[in-house]
Amino acid sequence: MTRTMRCCGAALFAAAFAAGANRLWVQDGEALPGTARVTLALYATHDEPLNAFSAALNYDLAALEFQRVILDGPDIITGASNYEYSMVLHDAEVGDIAIAVLLDFEQPYEKQTIPASPVDPQTLAKIDFGVRPGVEPGTYGVRPRTTLAYPPIINCFTVNGGQTVLPEVEIGVFTVQNPHHLYVVDTKAVPGGYAVVDIVAEHMDPIGGYSLSLRYPSDLLWIDAEPLDDPTIPPPDDPWGPEDYVDENICNWQITWCNLGLESLLAPGGIDVFRAWAEADFPYSVGVPGTGKGWAWSDAIFDWDPKVEPLGKTLPPGRHRILQVRFKLTEAAVVGQEIPVTLVNVMGTPDVYNMLIIPVAGSHTRSVRPHLHAGKITVVDEIVFRRGSINSDADVNVADVIYLLQYLFAGGVAPGCQKAADINDDGTVDIADAVWLLAYLFKHAAPPRPPFTSCGPDPTEDNLTCEAPSGC
Repeated sequence: MTRTMRCCGAALFAAAFAAGANRLWVQDGEALPGTARVTLALYATHDEPLNAFSAALNYDLAALEFQRVILDGPDIITGASNYEYSMVLHDAEVGDIAIAVLLDFEQPYEKQTIPASPVDPQTLAKIDFGVRPGVEPGTYGVRPRTTLAYPPIINCFTVNGGQTVLPEVEIGVFTVQNPHHLYVVDTKAVPGGYAVVDIVAEHMDPIGGYSLSLRYPSDLLWIDAEPLDDPTIPPPDDPWGPEDYVDENICNWQITWCNLGLESLLAPGGIDVFRAWAEADFPYSVGVPGTGKGWAWSDAIFDWDPKVEPLGKTLPPGRHRILQVRFKLTEAAVVGQEIPVTLVNVMGTPDVYNMLIIPVAGSHTRSVRPHLHAGKITVVDEIVFRRGSINSDADVNVADVIYLLQYLFAGGVAPGCQKAADINDDGTVDIADAVWLLAYLFKHAAPPRPPFTSCGPDPTEDNLTCEAPSGC
């Protein structure tokens, strides 16, 4: 190893970078935080057989934890070429890795080489890393280094029994994926009707709250802010208190978490602290994505005074509907038009970011910024629906019965599509519909009236409305 490394080191000042075929690079990769093992290949192309090679790399300590270098195994040309000497150096303090391989090191010299491959990449080695838990999502590098150690170890190929070639080297990009996402769910609405927009959170950690911020075209969509929690008039003693609500029943708000299934997941009591507000004319800065001057925000703390150790009330990892926004669509909306609703991080006064709050046992909570996915409202001339899908999700189950009972007897939110709640299609929504749906779900009784197996219009004329698609 010393002989070859000294040769490469001397060549550093004498050899020119090879053009064309001679390249050395680390495979790009991606993984979630906390991934136990990720394998990245060290690739090369070269127009002459290799007697030896060395690689000097540096990786981001903030994201990756070095585990091992593999020279033998499936698809690794080094092991298949029967190399005779190898060395791996690792400096955990700075994130340096050096790899040196000699194909023919011991007598008798048999002139073993790695065959030339000027076009098709060959795998010289594989490097195993772990991804650190809690690392910020983003891109990190696995970078070739000019020199490491002394004598200097460089990225080089040895050919023709002792000549050095300096390959073109490229940085490998490692992407730590964002395990947390917020989605605006696409929906449909008729001119002059209502568009019920759900916000869905997808997260790999339990969450204890959130902050959400939406941009929308206020010339097409309207939110009744009257019942909401006006942030400009906080009560003097408790800025999180309910005293400034015009309507203290959050289920009546056009921005709400009621009847999304959170009541049972966050029992007892659902969300402890919830605020929401909307403005039709917000001064957005240049560069904020989306269109329109409308701005709506909401924040929530699931457990204001945790009684359950160690984290209090949390939503388990998974995919959950966490917010519903009910927009009134202008009569001037054109059929076929797609109206964007965009999650945005607003810089200004106040600063509001889309955040998920993650409680940490025995420590402070931490906030993460999820990846944001915009949605749209498509303007249609008629709303189709699936009867029985009362809470507007894709399934018909006991959650729809609970939604209907809460609406009928506990002041819950009215179904966005009353026709979907009219299970027996008699033109009214009452306890008979809840009984019918329960009998179908648990006693194998008759299914809801059409349209049920697929989405469609109401075959029966009545006075019930369907302002938002339900289950379609």
